[in-house]
Amino acid sequence: MFTWMTHQEWLLLFPLISGLLGLLFHFHPVMRAAKFFLRKEPSEYIPEDDAQQQFNQTIAVICLSIGYVSFLAGWTKIAYVFTLLVALAAFVAILGFCIGCFIVKKIQAKLDCLNKGESYINIHVKEVLAYIIRNVHHTWELLVFEHQNIPEAGIQIPGGIFESCDRD
Repeated sequence: MFTWMTHQEWLLLFPLISGLLGLLFHFHPVMRAAKFFLRKEPSEYIPEDDAQQQFNQTIAVICLSIGYVSFLAGWTKIAYVFTLLVALAAFVAILGFCIGCFIVKKIQAKLDCLNKGESYINIHVKEVLAYIIRNVHHTWELLVFEHQNIPEAGIQIPGGIFESCDRD
């Protein structure tokens, strides 16, 4: 199965070493190269949280390390699972969903309940997207908004998160 990858495990070293450089020295060669393709100055983009980036990069480095070692050990099924997890996470991140952010939100919600001294059965984090429409003179209108202080965010639809702790 997948014999085309045989003896090409070293290809995983590029994203793995890049990720390690990012974690240890805050220098990620791929991200540095990607800056050349930006349409605006880097300072004009909304920065992501550094701690969240480090968390996401740690998950990627762990998965790539397990994948690389598994390829070397001949455990190709495990190797493909872990390397494809990283590829899938990167793909869905490009589409706008951050798996690492989702995990952190779940953990933070659980810790918030514990810090408040509340007992819980499960933590419920529900994301909400509201399409609010109205009909004005036989024309449908959709409610949207723009951030006053962040015009580069563009026009958005209202959304948010509800968090709660279930009591025993």
